[in-house]
Amino acid sequence: MKPLIVTLFTVLVINTGLFAQKNAAINSDDWKCSSYKETPLYNQKSLPWYDQYDLLFAFIDVSVTDTSNDISGNVLYHAKAGSTILDTMNFQLIADLTIDSVLVDNDVVPFTRLNEVVTLDFSTALNPGQLFTWQVYYHGKPVNPTNYRGLYHVLDDVYGMNVTYSLSESFHLKEWLPCKEDVMDKLDSVWTFITVDTSLKAGSNGLLTQVTAVAPGKNRYEWKTRYPMAYYLISVNVADYSEYNLYAHPAGITDSILVQNYLYDHPNALPTVQNDLDRTPGMIELYSDLFGLYPYWQEKYGHCQVKLNGAMEHQTMTTIGPFLDWVIAHELAHQWFGDYVTCANWQDIWVNEGWATYSEFLFYEGTHDNTRMTTWVSETYRNAKLEPNGSVYVPFADVNNEGRIFSYHLSYKKGGAINRMLRYYIDNDSLFFAALKQYFILYGDSNATGEDMKNVMENVTGLSLSNYFDQWYYGQGFPIYDVAWQNIPGTPNTVDISLSVTGTSPNTPFFSVPVQMKLNLSNGTDSIVKLTPTSGSNSFSIQTGSLYCQSVVFDPGDYICDSLRTMNQGSPELAYSQLNVYFDEKENFIDVNVAHSYLLPLTLTLYSTEGKAVKTFEISQNNSRHTISDL
Repeated sequence: MKPLIVTLFTVLVINTGLFAQKNAAINSDDWKCSSYKETPLYNQKSLPWYDQYDLLFAFIDVSVTDTSNDISGNVLYHAKAGSTILDTMNFQLIADLTIDSVLVDNDVVPFTRLNEVVTLDFSTALNPGQLFTWQVYYHGKPVNPTNYRGLYHVLDDVYGMNVTYSLSESFHLKEWLPCKEDVMDKLDSVWTFITVDTSLKAGSNGLLTQVTAVAPGKNRYEWKTRYPMAYYLISVNVADYSEYNLYAHPAGITDSILVQNYLYDHPNALPTVQNDLDRTPGMIELYSDLFGLYPYWQEKYGHCQVKLNGAMEHQTMTTIGPFLDWVIAHELAHQWFGDYVTCANWQDIWVNEGWATYSEFLFYEGTHDNTRMTTWVSETYRNAKLEPNGSVYVPFADVNNEGRIFSYHLSYKKGGAINRMLRYYIDNDSLFFAALKQYFILYGDSNATGEDMKNVMENVTGLSLSNYFDQWYYGQGFPIYDVAWQNIPGTPNTVDISLSVTGTSPNTPFFSVPVQMKLNLSNGTDSIVKLTPTSGSNSFSIQTGSLYCQSVVFDPGDYICDSLRTMNQGSPELAYSQLNVYFDEKENFIDVNVAHSYLLPLTLTLYSTEGKAVKTFEISQNNSRHTISDL
């Protein structure tokens, strides 16, 4: 019998195939994130004349019908001159609407128009900081350049009801109201008076202080809000409505909060929406606990029903199409994220939409709906990954592109995903929600950026979040992981894990967020470890005592918006103490004894002294006998 050399290999490869539809790994020696962060954090006040004055108060007094989007009336603004002498001023109104007259401090002034910009010439200049009023009388029928934007009329064919409503985000207030579309210039308070036929109702912001009969067959609905409000949140909703009211009782106040709902005066309207709508008070109570008391509790919350594929978070009274509980939850969350604290520019729409999207998850979590929590994670992450080269932060070049600002995959879904991951990264719910409350304390009734949110989170948690925001907020795409693991026998035993990280975008080739691994051990227990990559290729060794690892689960909580490309298991060449091979040349067999089951299966190859492989055996049991009579 020829002398034999024994060489042993163990091979078990598990390829998950979860990233088969994506690109191959991106190779890069530069692991520093290249992002949009170098662009301005604030887009310029979009028009240079926005600094001419600050708006303080608006008194809107218009007539609207439910059968068209014709509008007539006037708006009176109280304002304060800016830092320079003001002898001319501008405002915005589309050319489709006719201006009848303009008054400054009750005096008629001349004006000129160029596209959407109206310029006034003052006979007497105003000093810096001087208070003044300006008032515009106008009428007309806006031509809607975008469906459902501006002032929009539609027949809701489900109910056979006409409805007219406004939707002004982000650049559409000027399509029905003289204004200044400066998101940083919040009005201190707004009165919205809407005259309609007596068969109709009109819903708007704040409290309905009075309904006044102003002419035969005409009523004026007089709504007043005394809370600061961004221009695009002013609303008008007109239809044949009936009123359905609910009440919320959040902790911290003895009074209740009115939830005032204007639904179509149709026998099927309330029964169709009631189950979901009735959940609104509980949502107000939940979010008040998580974020701080509902910011407009001294006025109301509510809904106006319209024909619309989605909804719009008009301050204190959402305009809504589908009364689905998750849509209601999303729009309610905007009363904090978007209304109470408004994005300082459209690049940072995440502080509005990303947090409202994540609040859907918080609603499911607060109602212990585990199934919908799981579905939210799956669908949100799936949609976020459909933009492998996109960032949550809106590039400066796209700051006026509404399609990019309101990207479903980036601003909403990826924006929501990175908030769930941020909570995971902070790993302390008390601090996470304390930071959100502090954010509203600092920026309530004003504006904030994503950088402001980051700073608050850092100050409250004590963590540095620069890398996280550079990679997930300003950066592009998401990580791809390749994992390999193997048991290493010893005293103690260890599990070696190799973790490789690449990015879907060459501009963000590395993500450093910690990754959880669940080790399922030989005694039936499991252990979750958190591994933090510091480069594209990482190695970790985890002690398991006398136990060995039977399997590894990547990111068992599905916290990271990623793709796992490969999960490989292997083990090294075996030490002699782990393997015994007995040769019986007379009987032409070998006995193989493997010390530990976790080393199985393995492949045993016999080599000649010349290094030639002469026979291979697959070993699947601790003790086995194999014939070598053919050698």
